[in-house]
Amino acid sequence: MTNKKLLKAMSLIDEKYVEAAKVAMIKGAKKKKRKYIAAIAACLGLLMGSVVIGGLMTRDWESPVPESSTKDGLTSPNANTGDEEFEIIDGSLLAYRGNSTEVVIPNEVKEITHRAFLENDNVKTITSLYIGENVENIHNEAFVSLTGLQKIEVAKNNEYYVSKDGVLGRVDGSDYFAAAITSEEASYRFTSVINELRKQTSADCSFSNVMIGQGRLKLQFEEGQKCRIVSVSALGYTKELLGMYAEGGLYSTDTGEAYTISFVSSEGSETALIFTKEGLYEISCSDCKKGAECSFHTKFSLKHAGKEVVFDGRKTNWKTSKYYYEDLTGDGSFELVAVFVWGTGTGAHEEDIYIFEANTLSQYRIEDMSESLGEHVVFSADETTYKISTTGKDYLINKAVLESEREHLGEVVSANNIYRYSVENGQIVYRTKCFVSPTETIGEISVTMMYTNDGFVYSRSDYTATNEAINDATIEMSYT
Repeated sequence: MTNKKLLKAMSLIDEKYVEAAKVAMIKGAKKKKRKYIAAIAACLGLLMGSVVIGGLMTRDWESPVPESSTKDGLTSPNANTGDEEFEIIDGSLLAYRGNSTEVVIPNEVKEITHRAFLENDNVKTITSLYIGENVENIHNEAFVSLTGLQKIEVAKNNEYYVSKDGVLGRVDGSDYFAAAITSEEASYRFTSVINELRKQTSADCSFSNVMIGQGRLKLQFEEGQKCRIVSVSALGYTKELLGMYAEGGLYSTDTGEAYTISFVSSEGSETALIFTKEGLYEISCSDCKKGAECSFHTKFSLKHAGKEVVFDGRKTNWKTSKYYYEDLTGDGSFELVAVFVWGTGTGAHEEDIYIFEANTLSQYRIEDMSESLGEHVVFSADETTYKISTTGKDYLINKAVLESEREHLGEVVSANNIYRYSVENGQIVYRTKCFVSPTETIGEISVTMMYTNDGFVYSRSDYTATNEAINDATIEMSYT
């Protein structure tokens, strides 16, 4: 190349570098040919610097990239720079090997493969992900190992993907990925975003992964819509559900040691995924299949670590079921507790409880307090007073303070219409309302259960008044 042609080419780069190039070439004319190469290399180095600086000024994310990032789409914030971070072949991101908590996908990436993060030793520490403007396809299992992810953002001018409030979705509404839901507020935003994006298409959608941190998730799909759930993650564990659909929505409960996501699959099977710090449990209604009536008395399946047990139960409302994971026997090992709501209606709420040894899945016997409460708590009355006898105490409640008309009052206190089970301070607690008329309660009986060689049985009972007026009108008598 002649000096004139080289100068003309470099003038397209930046005028302020041309003079420097002239000097380099004039001197180079008096030296060996290798000096030309050095001058050209210097100019190209300045050119690259100019391009990177330009990238810093013009990158247009929907949300700002952290200041620690180079923001040029080539490196991740706080990570070691260098080509070894990303393995990219023909636009496909095959692997990320960096150690950053906030990863920026390079602009040259067009596809994120299913193994992109799978073998990264620091994968659980990644909290933020920034998708470049040229990404056209993300495999629906690409992020299943990112169990610590809390934020996803997409370059504003990406034509294929959009992000909003931690939800990554395809522009056509066919595929979604949800970052960690960390509060009820985040859950509300998540639901609003999905339903907003879903209105853009009538096609079935797919969730590449739903990651749940703390808080509650209630994702209600609009009538007639269903979404394929590829995987769900919580407490560091991921459950792959390839090919399963959630019809109607996803519902979650959080009891501290156990985080549960419930849904109805496309087969009609009602399923609960129970994530604990020691592993994942799956409970489903094995009798309930699409096209078949699910009987009131049915069978349930519990699976964990390659083991499965089938147990009898009553048809439940999966949206309101509760699950616990605690040591209830005092032996240092954990038990899995399932509480199913099987009966609801006006003036009624009834639950069943099931307890399993967490490793062997062996089922414990539980005294049915809804049937045996009368053996431990005695209700009686006279003209002026209701009497409730619990463990070591009698409670005398003056009828004069009650709001119901005298002719509407029952002869004695009625219980068992509304009862619930829970786990409190490592113990099973049964609670039932005390009715004196169809509309009025005077308090609540709480029964604490204990573990014996015969399973979980009655230990003690206590009474609590409904309000202060009834409490003031109650005489408490202790006895041994």
